[in-house]
Amino acid sequence: MMQSVEERVLDALKRLKEPVSGAPLLFLEANVNVRDLGGGAVHILLVSKNPYSASMVSLAEAAKSIALKCEGVRRVLVEVRNHVMADYVNMRLNP
Repeated sequence: MMQSVEERVLDALKRLKEPVSGAPLLFLEANVNVRDLGGGAVHILLVSKNPYSASMVSLAEAAKSIALKCEGVRRVLVEVRNHVMADYVNMRLNP
């Protein structure tokens, strides 16, 4: 059975591990939702569990970079919510 684009992206994001525990790092820091927008575009919604997390900016950048390497993905829109720097991150990652 072939994986959907959403499943491929989620699986790839889960491979980004927290070094000490080995847990999926992005999922420790945020609730993650991936939606296929069609035509090779995906939307990644990251709802931060801690609005002051110092790592959210770099995690959002990593999520975009990882998703772009997935088969069938040509464009990634990353949206961060519930974070003090959400507007900055969203403008920076989605020019």
